[in-house]
Amino acid sequence: MDPADLFRRHHVAVFRYLLRRTGDRTVAEELMQETFVRVVRHGHRYDERGRERAWLFSIAYTLVANWARDRRRRPTVAPVDPQYPAHSTDAAASLALERVLAALPELDRDVLLLRELGGLDYAEIAETIGGTVAAVRSRLHRARTAARSLLADASTAVAGERR
Repeated sequence: MDPADLFRRHHVAVFRYLLRRTGDRTVAEELMQETFVRVVRHGHRYDERGRERAWLFSIAYTLVANWARDRRRRPTVAPVDPQYPAHSTDAAASLALERVLAALPELDRDVLLLRELGGLDYAEIAETIGGTVAAVRSRLHRARTAARSLLADASTAVAGERR
């Protein structure tokens, strides 16, 4: 396992995940740096089973969970960073997405972000959060359903304001 190669392939996804979780670019950068420092420091412990992405995100997940526990008063989502754009470039859509993510329970939001921004599969997410594949499927379904409902409510409210 080459830490530089791992960084090149996954740093954008890790940063996006951390940025959405922390709401602060500086904190996300610090946590990303600490994630890769731990990769270098503890790379010898990595069991090469083809799950390097899950291992990497489990480090980031633990760091951001510790940060959130220590800083409960901070927002949990952040505006889209132009250097690392989210899937949507529309500002209104980005704002709606931020509100939806903030409304989701923390673990559901983590599962959704690990899947959509991290690109992890169900088994990798389960390994990252210390859960089962069935629990990940359930949480992901619940998060997506809630997100759709919240986005539909937001678009209805916006359409009503335009009239």
